[in-house]
Amino acid sequence: YRGGLVVEPKLGIHFNVVVVDFASLYPSIIKVHNLSYETVNCSHQSCKNDPKQQITETSHWICKRKRGLTSLLIGSLRDLRVNYYKLLSKNKSIETEERQTYEVISQAIKVILNASYGVMGAEIFPLYCLPVADATAAIGRDTTTKTIEKCKNIGIQVIYGDTDSLFLKNPSSINVEKISIWAKTNLGVDLEIDKTYRYVVFSDL
Repeated sequence: YRGGLVVEPKLGIHFNVVVVDFASLYPSIIKVHNLSYETVNCSHQSCKNDPKQQITETSHWICKRKRGLTSLLIGSLRDLRVNYYKLLSKNKSIETEERQTYEVISQAIKVILNASYGVMGAEIFPLYCLPVADATAAIGRDTTTKTIEKCKNIGIQVIYGDTDSLFLKNPSSINVEKISIWAKTNLGVDLEIDKTYRYVVFSDL
């Protein structure tokens, strides 16, 4: 199945580049869109025939009658990491050693979250479920595409992107905040500043 969306880099030297990152993109998608073994391609005809439940670029649909177990579990772990441990690990008012502990916990949960998506598309996994993996990646591509379109609408130039991150050329802080609020409100994902570069060089090698 198709993976994440990669945006071809715009060749040249680009100054004042801000890299924004979708926090735990796939776990967020699994949570927000109710993706689980029992909810993707459920047996309910009403869900299958509902255009709102259809997943873009796939033949899959999502159940609207019940919450999936995987969605609940991964969603809870994702919220715990992003809204608690990740914030504590960056809190400068906390002692360094304690912050490092929170960072380790945050990264450990991140590994579990990423693996929980990956195994769904691995044939060797006992609970392998291709439709769930396919649906997750498809919604991820759609999320990135819609965010790029929104960036263009408000005057932000996207010069590169890979799966869960976008490189923005010289955006104003107001526009970065706008796109972040839009992503949270309309897509249910957190878009955060990951890195800031004085300049970035993309060659044709």
